[in-house]
Formats: sequence, C-alpha cells, structure tokens
Amino acid sequence: MLVALGLACVGCATRSADPEVAILSFESRQPERMAAFFLGAYGTSAEVASALSKDGPLALRLDSLSVFAPSLAVAARIRVKDGVLTREGFAAAIAETYVLSADIPSTRDELWDLLGDMPDSEEAERDWVTYEVSGSMTRFRRRIHIRRDAVRDALGRFARGGELRYANGTVVVGEHLEAGVMRETTAMIRRPDGFWSFVAFDESGAPIDSIDGTPDRLGVPGDCFGCHYGTRLFEPERSFPGQARPGPAGPRSIHVPDSYRDAGVVQVLQEHARRSDGLLGLPATLYVARLKGGEPTDSLDQVILGALR
Repeated sequence: MLVALGLACVGCATRSADPEVAILSFESRQPERMAAFFLGAYGTSAEVASALSKDGPLALRLDSLSVFAPSLAVAARIRVKDGVLTREGFAAAIAETYVLSADIPSTRDELWDLLGDMPDSEEAERDWVTYEVSGSMTRFRRRIHIRRDAVRDALGRFARGGELRYANGTVVVGEHLEAGVMRETTAMIRRPDGFWSFVAFDESGAPIDSIDGTPDRLGVPGDCFGCHYGTRLFEPERSFPGQARPGPAGPRSIHVPDSYRDAGVVQVLQEHARRSDGLLGLPATLYVARLKGGEPTDSLDQVILGALR
C-alpha cells in the first residue's frame, strides 16, 4: 500500500496524512541507517524493513512496528506531532523501552552470563584481549575486554583477503574505573544486521540509559550512533601508536607497553579508521603487536602474522 503524504511542512519535514505513518525528521545525513541502527535492536532486518517506508520522505510505519516492537510503537506514537517524529522524540521512545523490549541483557549479571567466564583469573585472561584506555568517551579509565577467539576470527578473515570485521555475536565490554572502583559498565554486542547494540549498567549492575561522558552525559543507545557510525575519529585511538594530547577530562592514552605501539601493524590494519565496522577500538592491533613481541603462536596466528609482513 502506498503511503499517503500531505504537502504541509512542519519544520523541514513533510507531514504525513496517514495516522499510522510518521515522517522521521532526524536531521541526519544518513537517516535510514540511523533508523535501522535503532530498530534492529528490536527486530530482524525484514521486520525493520517492513516498518520503514521510503516512498517519499523516510517514514516509520507504526502499525508494522507494533507487530515486533509494540511497546516502542506506543512510546513513539505519543511523541508524533503533526505527523512527524523528531530525532529527540524517537530517542526518548527508544530510551523508555530499550532495556525491557530490545534483545539485550537487562543486567550486568545477564551480560556476563552471556559471555561465560569473567576475565578475573589467569586462565580466563588467556581467553581474552584486555587493555585500558583513558579517552574522549568518559572521564573514567576504561578496561576493555573482548574474547581472544573473536579477535582471531576477525584477523583470520583479514589475513585471507577479507575485511577486518568482527563476527555476529561478538561482545566488547568496557569497565569504567575510578581509583580502581568500577563505576559503570558498557557493552557492545554485534547483531546479525551488522550493527552493534549498546548497553550500560551502573555500579550495582542495574541498567542505565546514560553514562558519565565528557563533558555531558551520553545517552545509551541514543548518542552511540553518532560516534560509532559517524566520520569523526576520536582520541587516543586516532593518535596511536603515538600518544594523544590531554583532553578536557585529563590524559588520553591507550595504556599498553611501548612494544605494543607498532606503527607497521597500525598502518596495515588501520583498525580505528575502519568506520564501517563501528568498533572504534584497537583490540586486533594490540593482539598482533603482542604476537610480534613473542607471544606464543599457533597455526592461525602464523597465518595472521604472515599476512601482515
């Protein structure tokens, strides 16, 4: 069925004449991608496609949305004004429904249940790539964890001529530390549609919809899209293997041994600059630098090292 659109203008958005259709006024260069990023946490790619109308201005079909994300459809509907749903209104509807309705862990314990063993012992640490970052995202120092097998899988694909891209189901955890005390936990979870879902938890492990950013709080997932799928590069990853200058919240650094600051690996992988993957971090770069520094290797590691020579 074609979407009926009126010609009245509300701000910069065309007004919809169909009460089940809301024109999406995101003020973004990539509104369709932004909509897919948010909606993909609630449903499959096919369901998301059914809820987005591109017959004219990008629009959200509320009747189709209600089939796979009924609570989000209700929250979005009450924020539609004159047939238009703004970016702020959509983000508010997402924040209101995300933890209970999206396909994400609802507590920190559920997150770690998804991952299995925590990297808190010598055995567990061998299964993880872990490093710490002080940077632009938050005033806290972040301890990053990603499973070693996920990093090796991405590097193996790259070594065989593919893209450096983390597989569906990959989870990246950030523990936000203040004087050694964990104040927040964030996580990225790779979805089948290729986007990442983002979650955050407070000191007690309960879900939160924003984190202590710099200088202002950052909405989760509302503010995640702009950084992870935009074009701007962030410190300290942008300057790596060099050291970034201090920022408004203090020093900005990847806290690793100098031997991990391998310019050759950085130049080949260009991991932080691969914006299509949306990761922004450097786990593969640091893993390969460790291998070059004498870390024990197996056959896959040898393939990876051979491709980077």
